[in-house]
Parts: sequence; C-alpha cells; structure tokens
Amino acid sequence: MDDRTIGSVLDLAYGAAADATLWPRFLETFADLTGSASSALIWQDQRTRQGHGLAARLDPAVLPAYFSGFAERHPSQRWRHSPQARVRHFIPHIVADDEALPKAELMRTDFYNDFMRPFGLHSVLRLGLSARGETAAFLMIARPSRKDRFEGGDISLAERLHPHVIRAFELGRKLAQDRPRHDGAEAVLAGSPHALFVLDVAGRILHANPAALSLMGARDVLSASAGHLVAAHREQGQRLHRLIAAAAASDPAQRRGGSMTLTSPNRRLPLPVTVAPLRAEATISLHEQPSVLVCVSDPDAASRISAAYLQDAFGMTPAEARVAALISDGLSVREVANHLGLSVFTVRGQLAKIFEKTGANRQSDLTRLMAAVGGPWV
Repeated sequence: MDDRTIGSVLDLAYGAAADATLWPRFLETFADLTGSASSALIWQDQRTRQGHGLAARLDPAVLPAYFSGFAERHPSQRWRHSPQARVRHFIPHIVADDEALPKAELMRTDFYNDFMRPFGLHSVLRLGLSARGETAAFLMIARPSRKDRFEGGDISLAERLHPHVIRAFELGRKLAQDRPRHDGAEAVLAGSPHALFVLDVAGRILHANPAALSLMGARDVLSASAGHLVAAHREQGQRLHRLIAAAAASDPAQRRGGSMTLTSPNRRLPLPVTVAPLRAEATISLHEQPSVLVCVSDPDAASRISAAYLQDAFGMTPAEARVAALISDGLSVREVANHLGLSVFTVRGQLAKIFEKTGANRQSDLTRLMAAVGGPWV
C-alpha cells in the first residue's frame, strides 16, 4: 500500500472530524483500503450492551439485530466483566474475532450461526477508539467467508492507521458536542469550550475562538509571534511546529495529524493538544484553502459536554446545562453546588428538571446519556 493512498484516507478521517457528513465516506474508503466488505462505527453501553452506530456497505438490519439481542449473546460475554471494569481497563487495541475465540469454536456458536453467518460477517476486526462513562466506541470492519481472514499484513495496516482514526474520532467528538445544529462555522468555533485555532499552511493564525484568545492571554503555554502560534517552552514549541508542518503538507502522502501536551508550572494538569489537517470544504474551515486546526483542551476548565449543545439538544436553560455538564464530568451534587456557588437544594431542583427533559431517572443514567451524545453521528 503506497503512502499517497494511505495519506488520502487519513486526510479524509481528519476531514470527517471537522465535517461529520464525511464519516460514511471515510468508512467506505477504510473498508476498501483494508480489503473489507463493510465497516461501522459503533458506540455501545457496556452495562446494557445497547448502542447505535454508523455503517457503510452493511445490511441495514445488522445493527438493529445486534443491539436487540445478539450483543448479549456475543462470545465475549462468557467472561462477564462488570461495565465499570470494561471501561476502566479499556485499551484502544485491535482485536480479530478469532483472537478472542478460535474460529472453529466461534463457528459452532449460536452467535455465529444465527447472526454473523446470515449477514455474511465471517471475519471481523475491531479497533478500539474511546471510552467515556460506561460506553465505549469501536470501528469494526468485516469480511465474508469467501475472503481470507484478517492476518499479519492486514493487521499491520490497521495498526498504522489506528492512532490517526482515534485522534480524528476524539477531535470529531469534541467539535460535534459543541456544534449548535443550526449555526455556522463562526458559532461552532465561538461556542466551544476548547481553544480552537485555525492556521494557514504556513502556520499563521487565521482565526482563534474566545477560549483560544484567553489561553494566549495567559501566555504560559501559547502565544502569538509575528502572527504565528508559538509555545512558551522551546522544546514544546519545536514539537508543535513539526505537528503543524505535517498537518499542512501539500502531499497527501506526507500530511498527518498529531497529538502532544503542553505543560506549565502554573497549571495542575497538562493540556492535551490535537493538530489536524482541515479540508477547504469543512464546515468550520472559514476559508477556501486547506488549513490546519489546532485544538487545545483544558481538563480543569472544559466540560466534556458544552452547555450550548445541551441547550440546543434538550431545551435546557443555561443554568440547567451548566449543572448537566458538570454532572457528566463526574461531579457529585454537592461538588456541583460548591463549584457554582449554589445551595445543594438548588442544584437538586435543577437536576430534577434535567431528568424531566432528558428522560433520565438517575445521575448514572444522565452520565451515560451525556457520553452517548458525544459520537460523530450527533
């Protein structure tokens, strides 16, 4: 497989992060690249085994059939790990179906004969992507019985692509959860709790959202110099420059996204940074030429679910959205009250209204819901 072909697929993955309508096209291209008949992005609750997904070249009945009962009959269920253990020990690794269970043994199970075989899913490769709350996300690719099983070369190719797919998926989740469904690019960028920079291919800052301007104002991790984005620390700045250059490469064979962290003595936690190519046609590009997106998250400041998204999706008031976002980050009612300077009784009253608007009955239900709405299909 030549580097130019792989580069084009990765370019499409990062494009899907910024424009969710490209995920189906990416899934088709990824299936072709790996010699698969079909592929799917799946988001599954590890407690109930229920979930949803986005598929390419897969029988429309497959995912409903899987989540309506076959998920409970999957051979991996014989280990019966707790949902908390599944997510707590989640590793985004690659697993072939016959690694968990020898193929001959798998083919004797009801799961294979009643579900896999009728839908032509003879060999399946699963790429772990993300885990939040009690839910986990996977990219699945499948082959029918007439094709060879996934072996060394196929798995090596998947391993080469895997880190980029994870990075694009996580970036897409961050952008999707912040995106009001009826607003344009400027509103998407402005409404995000993450610091978002759009750079041209020379690394000059074309746009910085309010969170990005605030981050630069602190001057302890990032700032602007002659219009370029620079890091406060020399070694971190050099690495950031290399990531931006790779994302801006004109040759698809060389163009890549990347990740790093920024540290400062003034901050308790490092700031995760994702750098990705931004296609000219992406909904948040703002410009007619390809550019680079730099996303910086502050674990101490940014909620996983933005208040703007919750207001748009569930009709919450701003106060309710702030409470729901903090609950989704794992805070208790008392911790939310202390954080917002409210009484526990006030927060409990707002939580009751949040339950009514979302259909959740408990905080654990709300946390799972908040995790589920973060997928690229939002």
